[in-house]
Amino acid sequence: MEANARPVPREGVEDGGAASSPDEYPRSASSLSKSDEAGSGDVGGGAGDGGAPSKLKKPHRRWTSEDDLLGVKAVVTVSAHVAPYGDRTRRFAAAADAFKNHPQASLKTDAKHLRDRFCFLTKNFSVKDKAEACKSEQEEI
Repeated sequence: MEANARPVPREGVEDGGAASSPDEYPRSASSLSKSDEAGSGDVGGGAGDGGAPSKLKKPHRRWTSEDDLLGVKAVVTVSAHVAPYGDRTRRFAAAADAFKNHPQASLKTDAKHLRDRFCFLTKNFSVKDKAEACKSEQEEI
């Protein structure tokens, strides 16, 4: 190459148009949104609500292993897991009341959430139990 050779102009770079890499894209004032111009930096709470948290949403329940044990004990104590068809809701409500009144419970719950958690735990236990049985290649009697 010669020292006096002029570089070949790339299309669109000299006139401020499209550039060859994403870092070189020109930004005009019309391409910025109002939140970018103001530098608001807050991350929104949901679509269309302007970043304000919803007052209808409840905080997510974080069940600890201690809460799981207390919940299972409450359900088994009132025999809600083996209740006949028409009696299940009432027994899970009694189990939820017993759970709420326990001094070591770190959260308050209702019958529906206690039943959902109990079903979740029994399903996970069954899956892990079956996986262990398959891994050990032993049949249970």
